[in-house]
Formats: sequence, structure tokens, C-alpha cells
Amino acid sequence: MDIGQPERILIVKLSALGDVVQALAFAEAIHALWPRASLDWLVEEAAGDLLAGHPVLDRVIVSRRKTWLGRGGGGVGRRLTDIRRFLEELRSRPYDLVVDLQGLFKSGILTRLARSRVRLGFERSREFAWLFVNQRLPAYDPDRHAVERYLDVARFLGSDVKDPVFRLGLGPAEAARVDELLADMGGREGPLVVVHPEALWPTKRWSSPKFAAVCDGLVRERDARVVLTGAPADVDLAEEIIGRTVTPPANLVGQTGLRQLAELLRRAAVVISPDTGTMHLAAAVGAPVVALFGPTAPWRTGPVGRGHRVIRVDLDCSPCFKKSCPDPVCLERITPEMVLTEAGGVLARTEALPDVD
Repeated sequence: MDIGQPERILIVKLSALGDVVQALAFAEAIHALWPRASLDWLVEEAAGDLLAGHPVLDRVIVSRRKTWLGRGGGGVGRRLTDIRRFLEELRSRPYDLVVDLQGLFKSGILTRLARSRVRLGFERSREFAWLFVNQRLPAYDPDRHAVERYLDVARFLGSDVKDPVFRLGLGPAEAARVDELLADMGGREGPLVVVHPEALWPTKRWSSPKFAAVCDGLVRERDARVVLTGAPADVDLAEEIIGRTVTPPANLVGQTGLRQLAELLRRAAVVISPDTGTMHLAAAVGAPVVALFGPTAPWRTGPVGRGHRVIRVDLDCSPCFKKSCPDPVCLERITPEMVLTEAGGVLARTEALPDVD
């Protein structure tokens, strides 16, 4: 597609964390294609902090939709004022190109509200989002990896991108916070292993006893420094896992924002996680991942890059892409020993690499 030399471009990718992380590759490809263009990103508040200070973004516009719809947005008057200011910011400058990478009704509405002569999205995207764009790409293959689907949009626009690039613009503030957290751990000097046990879908969640067994196994077999991560809402889960361990891992649940979490993951020798946004964030910063997959497909949303290990039991019912299941055998058949074997393989490979000054 030839749209000339655009001066202003808006990316619409609102949520969720993993999707936003994967879409970073599209932003990099577009910046490489049109380095002089001003590049903005429209995102929801949950992932907004992650994009702050990104080296290729000129502006991050944050939709506080969940706050406006929830109890934390103040009174009606305050919410309406906040929404009005948001819309004024969204429409404060005309764009030559708006790209809806979300493909949902909520993103379609905002894509249409933005001032642009070209609004690009996929044909037959979900929730009739395609009705809000005036330039449509052919419907994508759902079994194509999400990162490649985003890069296909860049290729459609003229990019010759081959390999995805992920950057976050982390700096001294994030490094200092993680230094502080790790210093508080004290103890052993073994490899840093980050364990992220929570997942949004119930069907993606592995059991607490199994996570506890993995934490103890990492200490016993590798003398690892094990850290649990998660959101403030995950505190009870972390305490349950810790209560089942012989050697409790460090509990950093709720103690990091997204940017501090990214810096922590960047330093990890291995990250153990189900199919979550944290898994994608770890892969984006270059940390080796051991990913646990059950109801979802790693060929669609697996960790991108080298050195990752995906654990999945091959069953006729998997992937089902269901958020609830009365008998989630796809994850139940993954054992702590399987995870320890894969994590141990990653750690052994890391230990075997030569030091580089």
C-alpha cells in the first residue's frame, strides 16, 4: 500500500499487556520505514506505563476506560471531564494514518474518532471493528503468530522487516529499583530465576503445589535465587505457594510496576510462566522463558526469540481457547519434574556460555 510519506501515524493497540508487548515490533518496523514520521500510540491504562519513554514514540495517549467504568473514576462529573479531555487529546492533531491492531469494537470506535484520512485494519475483524476503517487488509490466518500478523501489516505498508525488534527504553530509575529489591533478598549467589504463577484465564493457571515444588527444586538442584512476581491482586496466591515451600522464594508480588518488572526479567537467568503478558515481556527483554501452555497455542502466542522452552501436553482437546474447563488436564499433566528439566537445561546452557567483558 502506497500512502506516500506520512508525517503523523497513530497505532491503536489498547490491551492486553502481552498484545501490547508483541505489537512493539510493529512500531519498530514502522519507525524504520518512515523514521521522520511522528509516531503516537493509543493504549489503555493497564499497559500505558510500559510505553512511556519508548525511543520511537512521540506521544502515548492513554484511555482510562476501566477507571471510567469502575469505582475508581470519581463522580459522574469528574469522569465526564476526564473523558472529554481524553477525546480532545486524541483529536488534537490530524493523522495521515491510523492503524487498528486491536480489531475490536472498542478500538474501532477510537480509530474512527481519530482525525485521519487513512484508517487501516483487518477485513472481518471481531466485533465489527472493520466497519470503522476505510482501508482493509485481508482477514488474517488465526494460526499465524501474533507478532508476524503485526509485522504483516508493516509489510503491507511497504516495510521489508524480517526479524522483530523489541525495545522498552528502560533506564537508571528502573535499574535502581531492581538493585534495591535484589539487595533486600540477600542470601545465595546462584542464578536468578523469576517465577510468575498467575494468569488471567483460570484455564491457564497451574497449581500452587506444583509451583512450590518447582521453587524448591530450583533451590535444591541449582542453588537458585527464586523470585515470585505478580500484581497486587496476586498476593494471596504468592503466600499460598510460599507456605508450601521448604525454602521460601523471595516475594516481589505487587512491588514492581511494569517497567521495574521488565528490568527484573531482563536480569533473570530463566523465567517460568504460563501464557501471560509477563511471559511476552520476558521474551521481549531477552530473558530465556520456560512457558507452560494448556488451552492456548504456542504457535499463535508463544514466546518470540531464541532459547525459550515451551512445555505442552499433546491432547486432542488442546488448544481449546476456553477460559473455563471442568477438567483442565492439559495443564494438570504438566509435572514439576518436566518444568525443572527444561529450566535446568536453560540454566546449564547459560552457565556454559563464556563470559564476555
